[in-house]
Amino acid sequence: MSSRAHETADHPQIVGSSPSARRRRGLMRRWPVLAAGAVLLGLAGCYGASTYYDHRTGWVFDATGTEYDCAVVAQTSAPGTYWRGLAGGRIFLGPHETRNIAREACFPSQGECRYWLEQMRSALTRVSSAECTRR
Repeated sequence: MSSRAHETADHPQIVGSSPSARRRRGLMRRWPVLAAGAVLLGLAGCYGASTYYDHRTGWVFDATGTEYDCAVVAQTSAPGTYWRGLAGGRIFLGPHETRNIAREACFPSQGECRYWLEQMRSALTRVSSAECTRR
């Protein structure tokens, strides 16, 4: 029995299917992954994903002196109108090279705070604390 005949005998649903039909089935199986990727790319464009962590140098975003500095936000915003994010843990930079990281930042919306928190979770190799609270 030829290899093609063997494949179609084991998988009768393949018999008579065109290449375009197989492509459509492949895309239908992958659409959740593609949709999730599109959403993440959209969020990255909204919140500036590349500004929080640089994996080459180990630099992790520090809000001091920026628009996300909690001291500045607390003075300029009414209580209960902003979100405070806290993230802490350890980052592994290389063999036998680790650094403890603790960061605090304040955001105008819960979505931005949660996005920042996910960025911190991805930057930190070992997370010890991560939270967003309304202030």
